[in-house]
Order: sequence, then structure tokens, then C-alpha cells
Amino acid sequence: MDQAMRQPPVLQRRGGATCVVVGGVSLEVVHENIGGTSCGRSNGCSEEVNTKDADSDDEGLEMMTWFFEDGFSLASATGFARVWPGASALIRALDDDADPVRQAFETAAEARKAARASPGNRNAPVCVELGAGCGLVGLAAAAVAGADVLLTDTAPVVQGVLERNVARNTVAWSSSSQDGAISSATAPWPGAQRLGLGTVAAAVLDWTRPVSDQLQGPSWYPDVILAAECVWLAELVEPFADAAAALLHRREYCGAVDESQGDAFLTLTMLRPVLFLSSRERAKAGSTTFSRVHSALSALAARRCGDCQLVAQYDSDAGLDDGEDEEGPLLVYAVRSDRPTSNAE
Repeated sequence: MDQAMRQPPVLQRRGGATCVVVGGVSLEVVHENIGGTSCGRSNGCSEEVNTKDADSDDEGLEMMTWFFEDGFSLASATGFARVWPGASALIRALDDDADPVRQAFETAAEARKAARASPGNRNAPVCVELGAGCGLVGLAAAAVAGADVLLTDTAPVVQGVLERNVARNTVAWSSSSQDGAISSATAPWPGAQRLGLGTVAAAVLDWTRPVSDQLQGPSWYPDVILAAECVWLAELVEPFADAAAALLHRREYCGAVDESQGDAFLTLTMLRPVLFLSSRERAKAGSTTFSRVHSALSALAARRCGDCQLVAQYDSDAGLDDGEDEEGPLLVYAVRSDRPTSNAE
């Protein structure tokens, strides 16, 4: 079907799960009410099934034992809650071949093919999602953009919901001899599993600690960074900017070391990674608790990541809110590190 004739993917919420079909791949993530109802996978999320376990109470609410773990906070709690409209916007972008988000993956894949820089010469773009929450955005990036995706969040979110969603979406691919789990020789990082055209794994990333101490291998050299609804609290802005800027700047530090690998590799190192930051404006003027997207952009600019472009804007009636009535525009920005003064991209 012609791209112009295709309808954007529609998220369907069924009890404690959200389902969507992106690029012909059916995805499902569980969020709040993990121990209660969620939708089945056999018929495109049209049926609800009971997934209660021994820790569930009579109302189907699982005991949130991770509430007592290190790293749990108000911000972490939102990772369990729902698929937020900023995530819906990025999923819509990934399903559109002409969208700048999708095109960034295509450009990265071409550069890696020329440089032969991907693990096992897979030529897959490398993507890190910050504050992945339920993980639906990163799962879509793996499935339809063919990316090697690392979903990151705090330990309670990763252990409480994210690892579970990776497992439930990759099980069908892992059981296939043709599309099964990739071998250790080509795996971009430990635990990576096949999903659609790409791979996906989950890892803990604490924004208050140096990224270089936590991420290893290809995840430390991403082509694309995705972040949906990560900067709505004022206390998140500076830590988020630290983590995002570290990833955006990393490649420029590795170029000189790897010059011996030839012009193609240098071309890859000169292709600046891009952060797609998607968030709805919720903060009221004068709020000290909540933050506007501009605050995050200013924090990134202060870290030499001020090459910023608004690539999409949605009104509150754009159908991205999963039935919720929210006001304020939803903004999607592309952010890159400041362009070197002596080199062209």
C-alpha cells in the first residue's frame, strides 16, 4: 500500500496492556495492573486474558514489591502507568518511511554498511531509548526500523515491567529457527533477542551516574537516541541532559582513535547521533515542580548539544492520548551535538 494511503498505527488499550501493529508486526506491552488482565497475542489484541499470579489480590492488583527498591521514585512510577502520548508520536513516526525519525535510522544503516561497523557486519543502526518505561517505542524501532535497540530505565522499571515486555514480544521470534535469538558472535550486547527486522535488549541506566560506567559495547556509540515523556519533572531535566549529551558526544571522541579504519569509518564517526525528544507541554507558567520542553533543550544546549530542530507538532486532538483528555501541544525535537567548526557532516 502506498505510504500516503496508509493509516497511522492506532494504539489499543486492553485492561493492563497496550497493543499496536507497526509495519505488520504486532506488539504488546503490559503496564499497570500487571497481575490483572492483559490482552492476548494470538488474535491481534482483540481478546483479554487473565494473567493473575500468586501475588495478585482480589482486584487483580499485583503487589508492587519494587516500590521498596533503590531507584523507585515518582518518575519511575510513571514507567508502569501507561503508554504516554509522546511515545505514541514516535511510534507513528517510525511507521512512516518519510518521517525524519524513520529516515534517521535509514541514514545510519547506510553509513554502517559502508563502514562495516556493526557487530557481525549486520549493518543495523544502533539505538538507545532513554526512560523507556513500558518499552513500546524501542520495540517498534527494532521491529520496523531494523535497529539494534537497547531499552534503558531505572532498575525498578527494568525489572518490574521492561524485561517482561521484551520477553513477551520476542518469544515468537526466538522460537523460530530462521528468526530466532541471534548468536553471541553477532549480538550487539548480552541478552539481545530478535524482534522483527532488528534486536532488542533491556538494561538499567541511572542518569545520575556517568553513562560510560554503565553502558558498554555498541550502546555507547548509538546512531539514534529516543526519549518520550522524559523531562516533564523539573528534577529530571539536568540528569537527563547529562545522559543524553554523553551519548550524543561519544562518537566525536572515538573518531581520532579509529582513523586507521579508513574513510568509511570516519564518515560514520562524522555522522552525528541524533536524539528525538518527544513530550507534551504540561507545565503551567511559574511551576517549580513540572518542566517545559524548552528547559530540557536549554540544558542540552549548555552541554554543546544545541543543534535543535522541531520536526513535528501535534495538537491535543491528534489522537495520541490513549483516551486521556490532555491539553497542550505535543512536540518532537531532533537534537544533535553542536556542529564542529572545522568539519562538515
